Amino acid sequence: ELKDVHPYEAIDENMIQHFSHEHHLRLVLNEDSNGFVDKTRCCQACSFPIQSDDFYRCNHSEDCGFSLHQRCANLPRRTWSLLHPHPLTLK
Repeated sequence: ELKDVHPYEAIDENMIQHFSHEHHLRLVLNEDSNGFVDKTRCCQACSFPIQSDDFYRCNHSEDCGFSLHQRCANLPRRTWSLLHPHPLTLK
């Protein structure tokens, strides 16, 4: 039996430690971007461009480039599907 594992640990109000990345991730809100859109930045979970969505980015280094949409960071680590008899787990 798989236990339910949260996708991240909250470090503070705007920072998380997500299971998919070794460094802390800081929340960047769309309202803080001043309309700037980096079309080269893509979400490491869904591969879609970040664009004007709220997202988490690596707090360790600008060179890292690791980013996650806020909605992707909140995806459950485990879920069930009607199309598969066993639980599906994000790794």
